[in-house]
Amino acid sequence: MRAALDELFPGPDLDRDVWFPYYLPHWSTRAESAATWSVHAGELHLTIPPEQPLWCPDTHGEPLRVSCVQTGSFSGPVGSAVGQQPFADGLVVREEQPEFRGWTPEYGRGQVRMRAVLDDASMVAFWMSGVEDRPGARARSAWRRSSGTPCGRARRRSAWASRPSATRC
Repeated sequence: MRAALDELFPGPDLDRDVWFPYYLPHWSTRAESAATWSVHAGELHLTIPPEQPLWCPDTHGEPLRVSCVQTGSFSGPVGSAVGQQPFADGLVVREEQPEFRGWTPEYGRGQVRMRAVLDDASMVAFWMSGVEDRPGARARSAWRRSSGTPCGRARRRSAWASRPSATRC
């Protein structure tokens, strides 16, 4: 693993040694979790078109469409409960994923520049998440999280938080 990541997106494709264009595919499938993305002028553009499939439609409480790239991924075998970022009790791996470690630092500091077009149903975030390859190895930090209509208020708000629950309504 490289010690530093200075991603300037120099070409039209993602560096597949660093980026994994799926969102927690072990709890769903790669087809349900594939990012819709493009790179233009050194910027990564993530979009969610209307035809984007629902992510985990059978297990996630609310209908959710995601477009995400990760720099690490880990899961146990199909049928196991081993996988990063379980979002509910009783989850089982639906599609085993090979371990991927594009850039998974143990500690350090970082910087991100991002912008988004939000509507009332949007949530845009940049997270640092652990690979969770052993019991108790959970870590998640929201560096930037913006919601279209947080907590039922018809206004936009940005929140800096060390974890999602740190932003209260």
